[in-house]
Amino acid sequence: VYFLSNRTGEYQIWKMPVAGGETEAVQITRNGADRIFPAPDGKTIFYSKKNNAPSIELWRVGTDGTEEPLPEFAEAGFNGGGAITPAGICFLARQ
Repeated sequence: VYFLSNRTGEYQIWKMPVAGGETEAVQITRNGADRIFPAPDGKTIFYSKKNNAPSIELWRVGTDGTEEPLPEFAEAGFNGGGAITPAGICFLARQ
């Protein structure tokens, strides 16, 4: 299960097994997150950030923990909502 939590003072993406139990949650992002969009392949998490910018940014983080911005989506008018599909990323541009 992936979820957002501000337990560090800033919203980040965390994960933990569905079974829960004694397993501690593991922090995935280190530089903030706003919304989570898991990829169908289970290897990548896409997420949005506001970052006090005029537009909302789309980022991705892989299993190695490297956070990478995807600036082309902000330039295309990404509004913070959408879906990750096997065919690609779908979103409605802001007007």
